[in-house]
Amino acid sequence: MAENLEEEIIDQNESSDTVSFDRIMGHLQEIILSEDFICIRDMFFDDHCKIFEDKEENKLEYTSIFENYVDLVEGYLESELRERNQDFDMSVFLKEIESESNKDCIDSEVVDLLTTFSDFSSFKAAMLEAKKVSTLFVVSSILVL
Repeated sequence: MAENLEEEIIDQNESSDTVSFDRIMGHLQEIILSEDFICIRDMFFDDHCKIFEDKEENKLEYTSIFENYVDLVEGYLESELRERNQDFDMSVFLKEIESESNKDCIDSEVVDLLTTFSDFSSFKAAMLEAKKVSTLFVVSSILVL
């Protein structure tokens, strides 16, 4: 009987942890899709995309821009998640993401998006795309005048 009670308590703890993890993932999706986040990201890209060139060799200054971007995104996400869940702990959350038991709970699109925030190749590709859009906008503005 004590064994069944112990199993029941463990099951309740696991479901509570799962609910908490799911809630945080939901908040994360909301934050990433929010106008504020998109605006912050777009402003950063607009401010820095002109420096990037579509060449294999990367300039040294790309590294510091990428590090600033990672700090900006991580800081914003962590701040927003803490605002929505006061006991939020990023290090615990990152361990939960890596946990096998949560693999089924994680939206692959969110994981892919999070990966692009910390993957330099994805970052550079996004910067080059932002540069193209910015250049097209300038050209079309000149043509309209």
